[in-house]
Amino acid sequence: ELINTVAVFVDDKIYEKLQSDLEWYTTKYIQQEIPWSKAIIIPINLENIHAYELYRILENIYFEGIEGENSNLIGTILVGDIPFPVINQNWYLFPSIYPYVDFIDQKYIRSQEAWFFVPNNNLAWQAEIWHGVINYKNNIDKYVYFFQKLKSYTKNPDSFIGDHMWYEDFIAQKNGY
Repeated sequence: ELINTVAVFVDDKIYEKLQSDLEWYTTKYIQQEIPWSKAIIIPINLENIHAYELYRILENIYFEGIEGENSNLIGTILVGDIPFPVINQNWYLFPSIYPYVDFIDQKYIRSQEAWFFVPNNNLAWQAEIWHGVINYKNNIDKYVYFFQKLKSYTKNPDSFIGDHMWYEDFIAQKNGY
């Protein structure tokens, strides 16, 4: 059977302090929410790895899967201050997660002359996987609070619903005008 894989990259400086929360998050939360899934935790040393290497890891998992398993990469989650690729578009430099989620008919490709990703002039681009970012830098207390709140939510989601809701149906309103 095909296993839906979620790659969870974690800054190795915070991994040990959050290991039990991350194991709960990957096994009890992600794998329960996504059918036929397996979330893998990948601690990374940010001093020895750059955005392009992360891109290559994701690209390899996307195209080749997990060794020994029939897998399909469907998402990635970055925990910690994980670097984003830098885009150079007409000399305007900005970070973007987009190269981490776009592997076929890419919108941005890595420039051979620089460390930047540059536009590929492809109008058929589309992200192939979803992503999430959990970044409280090195503030372990905020990560712990995040995971505790998520655990509380999974135990009783109804307690997170308010009494009031505002609903707008913009399409019906437009048709009404």
